Amino acid sequence: MQFQIQKDDYFEHVNKRLLFLVSKFKPVFEVSDGQYPMFGEFGAFLVKNINDTETLDESAKFILEAVDKGKHKTKYLIIQQVFEQVYCDKKAAKKLEEKLSGKALEIFIQEQKRY
Repeated sequence: MQFQIQKDDYFEHVNKRLLFLVSKFKPVFEVSDGQYPMFGEFGAFLVKNINDTETLDESAKFILEAVDKGKHKTKYLIIQQVFEQVYCDKKAAKKLEEKLSGKALEIFIQEQKRY
């Protein structure tokens, strides 16, 4: 049996895409600090700013792109660092769910059931 490793090129640049697409997100962490610290901060930022239409729209657009272009590492990052924080706030979860579609919505709902 052979296993094929899926390279996740998007994961390497996901921090830069986040900063580019979500204009109001100004993290304490630097891109060089890695994906997990910045995305933990992003998850908290999204929940805190869920009523800001611009932030919600930009965040959803970013998540849609990340899930579409990223592979396993990127999807796991979004689930663990963003979705799990959103699930803790029912209002935030409902608002984000309304903005997602396709694979991102499917993953959001599937993981929420497990959470």
